[in-house]
Amino acid sequence: MKNRISLSLAFLLLLNSALYSKSGNPSFVSTSAGTTYNSRPFILFTATAGSGNINDARVVITGATSITYRYKDSINCFKNMCGSGVNITFRPSGALTAGSNTFTVYTYDSGANQTEAQRQCTTAAAVSITVAALPAWTDNPTVTAGTTQAKVAHLTELRTRIDTVRAVRGLAAYGYTRTPVAGNIIQATDFNDTRTALNQAVNAATGTNITYVANPTISSGGATVIKAGDINEMRTAVSIP
Repeated sequence: MKNRISLSLAFLLLLNSALYSKSGNPSFVSTSAGTTYNSRPFILFTATAGSGNINDARVVITGATSITYRYKDSINCFKNMCGSGVNITFRPSGALTAGSNTFTVYTYDSGANQTEAQRQCTTAAAVSITVAALPAWTDNPTVTAGTTQAKVAHLTELRTRIDTVRAVRGLAAYGYTRTPVAGNIIQATDFNDTRTALNQAVNAATGTNITYVANPTISSGGATVIKAGDINEMRTAVSIP
């Protein structure tokens, strides 16, 4: 009799696991552990649906900050996350406390009569990001038009900060064409490479590119006069990723 009960329970558990599908495990896209200067960092994640569609997601932040964000769409697939899944961009609604913040993402299937535990993905994804203040700039806080002389330090400082945010976006340090040296002429390629390195980090985080206003393009041969805005715009943008 006991054996029959055990077999019946085993059958019911097996049937239950077949009926109650698990959603796909989430994973981070263009987001790695590291340091960012953005107090509201962008987090990109994706997941592949199981036999059901994903219509719930939960982002839990622990560490320096403690807060939970919950998304639910009971009608449509969560953010069109059906079938193979798509990338989802998440951003905290408020500034996080400076320090190490761990982001844990949970996704859920859209079963009609299932508990949250039954619908939750089998493995959550977690990544730790340190929110830090930008180190001081040379000629801080801004480079002033008509007053500040362009310096190699303006670019080398930017490149150090840029490589930091590139790392948290899963990008390798940028391969610059040349390294500006104090006392030498700063070339157009020095600015353009720095812009490209920064733009790649911003695009990986937000899916958008930086719009430069001071000089939309910088040309070689003395065709472009470098402006204070060319430095200040990049200093502002390095806090975006």
